[in-house]
Amino acid sequence: MAKFAEPPQTPSAGWSAERFRAVFGRAVLRPWLDGAALSLLSRWYFPLSRAWAAGLESTDADDVFFAATGASKNLASAADWAITRSHRRAATLAAATRRWDAAAFGPTPSEEALALAQASWQRAALSHMASRVGYAPLNLPRRLTPVRFSISTPDDVAARHGHRLAGPAAAWPQPSMPAVAMSPAITNGDGFRVRWLRFRSPVLGDDVTARVDEPVADDGPVGTLVMLHGVSMETEHWGDGTHPLAGLGGRTGLRIIRPEGPWHGRRRRPGWYGGEPTLAGGPAGLIDTFEAWVQEVGGLIAWARRTCGGPVGVFGVSLGSLTAQLLASAAAGWAAEYRPDGLLLVATSGAIDELSDTSSLAGALGLSEALRAAGWTAAAQTRWLSLAAPALDSPLDPARIVMLLGRADDLTPYDGGRALASAWQVPPENLFERPQGHFTVSVGLATNPEPLQRLVSILSR
Repeated sequence: MAKFAEPPQTPSAGWSAERFRAVFGRAVLRPWLDGAALSLLSRWYFPLSRAWAAGLESTDADDVFFAATGASKNLASAADWAITRSHRRAATLAAATRRWDAAAFGPTPSEEALALAQASWQRAALSHMASRVGYAPLNLPRRLTPVRFSISTPDDVAARHGHRLAGPAAAWPQPSMPAVAMSPAITNGDGFRVRWLRFRSPVLGDDVTARVDEPVADDGPVGTLVMLHGVSMETEHWGDGTHPLAGLGGRTGLRIIRPEGPWHGRRRRPGWYGGEPTLAGGPAGLIDTFEAWVQEVGGLIAWARRTCGGPVGVFGVSLGSLTAQLLASAAAGWAAEYRPDGLLLVATSGAIDELSDTSSLAGALGLSEALRAAGWTAAAQTRWLSLAAPALDSPLDPARIVMLLGRADDLTPYDGGRALASAWQVPPENLFERPQGHFTVSVGLATNPEPLQRLVSILSR
């Protein structure tokens, strides 16, 4: 079996590109940028995404579109133009997706055909996503609706999930290993090759697609790292095919798997933008997301262990970290092959019950008011914590858990993350705290990957 390479280290001297990125990160990735990022998301990205999703379900600027977006009917001509452009680009993406599907998972897949189809798909996906900018004029006279709240009442949640409160086995049954289809590999010049996986979600019943970056080596990768993204992060669709951390696989011997989470990317629900059902559903949105993603990733861990051997770590950011810590807690009652061997949790919190009240994002989107209108009191939310919050006891050897927290994080507030680190007895050398907020601490991992290097070292033991 191949050996783990030494984890890549940030240079300590000289003005290499890595050194420049590290210095730039320390100078720019500060809490002021988090405030700007939150404002951009809540005032522009989410409202334009809402209009974009509504436009894709409308043939023109009709009453349904205006009701779903809050746009002024005086701007009907601008809305019609944006809707027409969105449909045109969606059709281009649909055709590119059919070609990509045939090249990746059709009866005669091939590397050459997939490379060409992937390039075409990537251009179409970026153009399709960017078409939401056409709705910007509608957001100028008055702010468009950022989220189409559809919050289930406590009684509705009880009807769907009440049986899961009977105990851990009912709440988190052991997953089954999925039947995974694998595409041909596209070989890059950076020491790794790229392929895609596809399998059926055991909860939602849709297809889960995952990008895989694996080292080019005769004896293959020596372990796997499953990376879970944050809410509304759809990196492949936005042209982030060369993820800043994906190249880690070629330098350490690890295979990197990046599955698309529920309702994101290729799994977007018609009429909604990527990740919106999680935000829009309130407690039910989180509970539904966690139920599906925990089962999917648990099965993927077993598949990765069976096909690759070696350890399997899970690395999550924001919503991905909330899912990863819940997965680890659930997996404590599963067979060993479904359990992660290490965790990296970035911008996380153990105080799930406080997110609707103290999270800056919840405040910016008006979630607290929507919850109260749907009958969600604090007591009603507490009843469902076992389906959303991690266990108080560490689910792994604490020495195999790494955390990266921003002391200025007010989206998944720092105090909740620090309390979880204390409850799980994460050792000081595995707990990284930076004077940053939610967004900057996550982005800063690319400029200073020490926490990731730490997890790689743990997995190599």
